Amino acid sequence: MLEKIKKIYQIAVLALTCFLFVVTIYVLIASTNAIKKGEMMSIFGYTYSVVPTNSMEPEINVGDSVIGHKVKYDSLEIGDDIIYHLVTDEVDIFVVHRIINYEEGLGFQTKGINNSYVDEGYVTEDNFIAEVVWHGNLANIGTIVLEHRGTLFLVLIGILLLISANGVFDIIKTLDEKKKLTLEEEKEKEKIDWENKLREEVLAELENEKNNQNE
Repeated sequence: MLEKIKKIYQIAVLALTCFLFVVTIYVLIASTNAIKKGEMMSIFGYTYSVVPTNSMEPEINVGDSVIGHKVKYDSLEIGDDIIYHLVTDEVDIFVVHRIINYEEGLGFQTKGINNSYVDEGYVTEDNFIAEVVWHGNLANIGTIVLEHRGTLFLVLIGILLLISANGVFDIIKTLDEKKKLTLEEEKEKEKIDWENKLREEVLAELENEKNNQNE
C-alpha cells in the first residue's frame, strides 16, 4: 500500500513539474515577444502590472498589483478602469486610468482620478490593452516588484528552470529505471525459458532411455 501511494505521489510530482516546465517556456516566449514588440505580456488574455504612480489614489495606490483582462473594446463603458498604451513625443508607457467620456469617431477619454487634467489623446481599439478586473496589495508584493523587478524576474525564471530541469532529470531517471526493469524482466524470462528447455531435454532423454530399456 505504501509503495502504491509513493508511486502515485511521484507521478503527481512529475506531472506538476512537466506542467511548470511548459508554463515556464510559454512565459519566456510570451515575455520575449512582448518586449520585442513593446507590449505588455498577456497570458490567456490576462495581463499583470504594478502601479508606479499615485494618479489613481486613493482607489489604486502606488505599488498595487493590477490584473487586466482583454475584453471587447465595444463592451467598455464610462467608469471602467482600463490599461492602455500611451505614446506621445515625450512618453511611451502603459497607463492604468478611468474612462470618463466617449466621443464618437475618436474614442474614450481617460483620467487618473487623482489628477486634475484629462489624459492626452484618446483610447482606441488600437491602443487599448485590457480592462482592470482586480487590483490590490498582497504583502507589499507590488512594491517589491517595482523596486527589484529585474532581480525578481531572473530569480523566478531561475527557480522555474531549476524545477523544470529537476523534472526532466526525474523523467530520464524514471525511463532509465523502466528500461533496466524491462531488461531484468527479459533476462528473467530468458532464464525461465532456458530452464524449461533444459527440463524438457532431460525429460526427453529420460523418456528415450526408458523406451530403449523396454525394447
